Amino acid sequence: MTQDQIIELARKAGFHNFYWTQDYHMGIVQRFAAFVAAHERKACALVCDEQEQRSIASVVNAKRSRDRDIYGSAAQTSGWNAAAIRARGDKP
Repeated sequence: MTQDQIIELARKAGFHNFYWTQDYHMGIVQRFAAFVAAHERKACALVCDEQEQRSIASVVNAKRSRDRDIYGSAAQTSGWNAAAIRARGDKP
């Protein structure tokens, strides 16, 4: 997230009387934004993990081969999505 994006979001959240030119304040807001983003990434990845587990359970319970293939693909895709979301936290 860029500094301008963080400032815009902070203003939308009500930080109108903030001294954006002071590095100290901007550093606090940037760290806060990073914590919020990391928390949201973790929550989203967990949703994908849960879907992966539900799809795996559906593979086991599916009667038809076609259904097992569909649920298996859904499980794999959910796993990939979780990994991609977590990888976004590794980028600067």
